[in-house]
Amino acid sequence: MFFRNRATLYGISIVNLAGNGITTDNQVLVGNETTNFDAFKGNFLTGGSGHFIYGNNIRGVVQPAGTEELPDTTYCRSVFAGTNPLIGLPESLKAGTNAAAQRVMLSQLLTVCSNDTAPAPSTDGIEPTFGESWVQHVFPNPFSETITIDLSADKLTQLRLRMSNVDGKTIQERVSMIPPGKHRIVWEIEPDLPGGLYILEIISGEERFVKKLVNHL
Repeated sequence: MFFRNRATLYGISIVNLAGNGITTDNQVLVGNETTNFDAFKGNFLTGGSGHFIYGNNIRGVVQPAGTEELPDTTYCRSVFAGTNPLIGLPESLKAGTNAAAQRVMLSQLLTVCSNDTAPAPSTDGIEPTFGESWVQHVFPNPFSETITIDLSADKLTQLRLRMSNVDGKTIQERVSMIPPGKHRIVWEIEPDLPGGLYILEIISGEERFVKKLVNHL
């Protein structure tokens, strides 16, 4: 469910990550907004089928048309909004806020759950990738000319790198053999790649790592 979220950069996209024809279906998108008017940004892409879409303010245009009324008086409004207007209709674009947005402004934890502990901060401009023991780092993000990947292999392994756009089309691919040990791979990206959101897949045998990356022109 995507409910009363604000996307300030590339927008909201429901895409096929694997490029295998399998789509993400039956999602709920209500009361969201995208606020970036620059080229290739502020998108609202809803691949798949069976979605419930209502009252989304996409760069000042309501989608679907005719769903301007969004008078929710839910637990979300009564408990979490406090005295602040909510993100999304009937508030105007960029007018509302929520606790998550306030945490971002204050450089606090982005997600708060019970028994949360803050992850160790990254160093040297490297973004940690949690939960994947064989892929340690993928950076920078946003990227421009190259992507650096730190990973490890326990045996001689065929490694496949694949970059796809939000429609699932393969943009660039690389296959190589890597010996056991730790490796740093610097992947040069096509210089004429348009700015926008891309999906990086790193595949080794049955292991598959997926990360969203932004091309910053």
